[in-house]
Amino acid sequence: MDRGMNGQVHYAIVPHGGRRNVGTDNPLTVDPITGQLSLQRSLDYERHHTHVAIVAAHDSGPASVTAYARVVVHVTDVNDNAPRIQVHATGNTVDDVIGGERDCDAEVGENQPTGTIVAQVTVVDVDSGDNRRTTCRLEAANNRSSTTAFAFQRVHAAMMMVSTAAMLDRERADVYRLTVVCVDGGQPALKTRLPLTVCVSDSNDNSPEFEAAHYAISIGEDTAVGTVVLRVTARDNDLRQNGEVHYQIQRSNNEGDVDNLFAIDSHDGSITTAGALDFENQPQLHFVIVATDRGHPPLSTVVPVKVLVLDVNDERPQFTKPEYEFATYENEPIGTEVGVVSATDADSPPYDRFRLYVLNVAESAGTDDLFSVDMRTGRLVTLAPLDREVCAVHRLTIVARDDHPPHFTSTSNVTVRVLDRNDNAPLVAVAGAPSVVSVLSFNVSAQASPGHLLGIIRAADADSGTNAQLRWSVAGGDDRHLLVLDEHTGRLSVGRQTDMSLIDIDRFKLSVIVSDAGLPPKATVVEVFCQNYSLFIVKCK
Repeated sequence: MDRGMNGQVHYAIVPHGGRRNVGTDNPLTVDPITGQLSLQRSLDYERHHTHVAIVAAHDSGPASVTAYARVVVHVTDVNDNAPRIQVHATGNTVDDVIGGERDCDAEVGENQPTGTIVAQVTVVDVDSGDNRRTTCRLEAANNRSSTTAFAFQRVHAAMMMVSTAAMLDRERADVYRLTVVCVDGGQPALKTRLPLTVCVSDSNDNSPEFEAAHYAISIGEDTAVGTVVLRVTARDNDLRQNGEVHYQIQRSNNEGDVDNLFAIDSHDGSITTAGALDFENQPQLHFVIVATDRGHPPLSTVVPVKVLVLDVNDERPQFTKPEYEFATYENEPIGTEVGVVSATDADSPPYDRFRLYVLNVAESAGTDDLFSVDMRTGRLVTLAPLDREVCAVHRLTIVARDDHPPHFTSTSNVTVRVLDRNDNAPLVAVAGAPSVVSVLSFNVSAQASPGHLLGIIRAADADSGTNAQLRWSVAGGDDRHLLVLDEHTGRLSVGRQTDMSLIDIDRFKLSVIVSDAGLPPKATVVEVFCQNYSLFIVKCK
């Protein structure tokens, strides 16, 4: 070995060796006096597994000689890198890495078959050996999520698949908040956790559901058109258009005009009256509401609706006949039933109650107090004995007036014909006289020829029919049959065999009976006094 300055050696790292990792970024440095090799910065195994330095050594003597040495430093790995996790939603590109900032990291449709791929998970650990070997699992992020609905399977060392382990139901759980946990094999081990939010997308698997199994309402028949009488609501647990419900009334051929009586708002389910209701025509109405969602295909639910129409007093009483005609005999006692009028009211109780009364007696003077009608039963009775000879026909107006406001009324005309009884005897009058008289005068002479008309014994009966059919007969005084009396006309004539010039009687009396054909008959006796060339005197008894 040299001595002195010739033996003083200095060390340096050659800055430019033309090789990789040799230069100013070289982490190695050498002490120029001692030649001790040391680090001027920390090493990173993941960046460079080895570092190479060329160390030059030269002495201080003249004609110095330089020697070179190649130093290779191998970097030993330590577990200083945690696993790195990336999640890719199914169907996304490699660059579509799902991060925790989005609401949904992955999405899967409900009712998809078990084993449907949800997401792809990749894990990378840049360490080496056991430090890079990872074990991964799926955890629930909170108590409301569960991992039992999903399977987590390693496809190869750096890739796992998340798939469904059961058929999912969005209506039961629409979001699963999970965590992918990966742990490396280093000592100590490093762990990485990455949130994974799986959203369950909706499918139209729920029909609308009404709040009630059936609806029943009661409304008055006078409810105005356009009045909201009911609001039905159906809920659909699906989302968006799958859960949008619209309503309609199901048309039915069995309900008559129900389609014209009600309308429904397709959006909010409000049912309004579209026509006039009529309790008397349809006291009950039945129809069906259909709720349909807007999914593809759409799902529907029906609910029955029963409408009870409540009665109001909107019907007037109606007589069973527009006109009635009755007949009764005269002279019957007070309270005699003439007939019965009948009326009905189509309203329901209590609006069907009404009263009857006699309004007036048209065209029959003096008969206002002759009749009464029972306000409930319609029996028409007399308030006084009737006299056919005073009035043979009575014309009445019967009014039916209901008991509740607005008090509708109706009328019916009643004709009462008074039947005759034989209550009048025949009355005898002189021909041409304006009234009944008691004396009749006839002129006759002895020269009157047989069959000569002496006169007519006129009589009348106020009764009618057979009660007014009269018959004349000689009761006595004509024993010699000098005169002839026509029993049908009352004509009194000289007998066909009588010669008045031979009559030797100056005066004689003839009794004549005028009787009717009634049962029992009534009669009037006429006395005729006769003398030659004198007057016949007729007296009525």
